[in-house]
Amino acid sequence: MIDFIIYDDDVDIKSVYYKIIHKYMLNKTFDYRIITFNEYNVKIKDIIYSKENRCKVYLLDIEVPIVSGIDLAHEIRNSGDWKSQIVFLTAYKNKGKKYINLTNRILSLDFIFKNNICKDLSLCLDTILKIFSTNKVLSFRYNGEIIKVFYKNIYYIEKNLYNNDSTIVTKDSKYTIRSSINSLIERLGNDNRFFKSHRSCIINLDNVIGYDISNNIILFEDDCVNLIARSKKKELRELLNNDDTYNNIYRKTKPKIIK
Repeated sequence: MIDFIIYDDDVDIKSVYYKIIHKYMLNKTFDYRIITFNEYNVKIKDIIYSKENRCKVYLLDIEVPIVSGIDLAHEIRNSGDWKSQIVFLTAYKNKGKKYINLTNRILSLDFIFKNNICKDLSLCLDTILKIFSTNKVLSFRYNGEIIKVFYKNIYYIEKNLYNNDSTIVTKDSKYTIRSSINSLIERLGNDNRFFKSHRSCIINLDNVIGYDISNNIILFEDDCVNLIARSKKKELRELLNNDDTYNNIYRKTKPKIIK
């Protein structure tokens, strides 16, 4: 879940934020909500100090009276939150240089002038989704320790033959854990780089380098798996051929389809 927190006292510009975000997120797999504030209050303070595990994007107008966007950004960082993305916006281009210098130490992602908001905010959202996708992790207990594996490093997850355990195969390791495939696909949520190719297998489409159709084998850089249900073959082939149907963030080239 992504929270887009808009902090701006200009009523008209808020509708522009809404349109850009809704249009951009229309075909994305992230759940999201938009929360707006035109002034500093208890509710925005609750969001800043909330312990909920949400991805937050703060869109902060610098010129809000009393508590400016820069003041609010300092509070966000002082709360210990260095993961949320902060984007500053202003209508005053002539003050831009001064404001950029003031925001350098807050680790803000971008600085947008409102006369360019339609183009620049969409480009900024591209970067934000890539950051959030890159940082996603699957956590589980293994040999008495809590292991966190980045989604981007997972090749596939395979159900063990004789019990309800599953093996998570990554670029560097293998972990056998007491969890079913159905439970794991639920935990991975609606991240569409993961595809259930078989009732006993989940693959990471972003890490597939080839699909050998005749031998029914999915190829990874230094591994492979042959768990592809007959009913899934066509869908898998279409997904691997279509850049728009999954998070094509890490792949440099399309997977090779071998007939």
